[in-house]
Amino acid sequence: MAIMKQIDESLTRLVQKKKPLKKKWRSCLNGGRPTPTLLLFHYNHLILEFDLKDKIILYQWWEKAADKRGLDSAIEWLEENNEVINNFTSSFPLMKKGIADFI
Repeated sequence: MAIMKQIDESLTRLVQKKKPLKKKWRSCLNGGRPTPTLLLFHYNHLILEFDLKDKIILYQWWEKAADKRGLDSAIEWLEENNEVINNFTSSFPLMKKGIADFI
């Protein structure tokens, strides 16, 4: 399956540390957890939460076919761009050390 253009653009902007565009698909970081997670939204619906340290899906949801296509596309993008994600997360100070070192 080919990666959807808006999914690719949204996730690429995130790892390049650029602000999300105001489009149907947006991605951002969630810093409210012990390790940062990637959040992917379709309009106002949270479609995917992905743990950037452990590389696991914490949450996924879809209701309509467009949600499912975007979810599948995002999962494929994450699998194909593992090295890009590693480079992105290595810039986080809490990812270099364990969070327990700061508590």
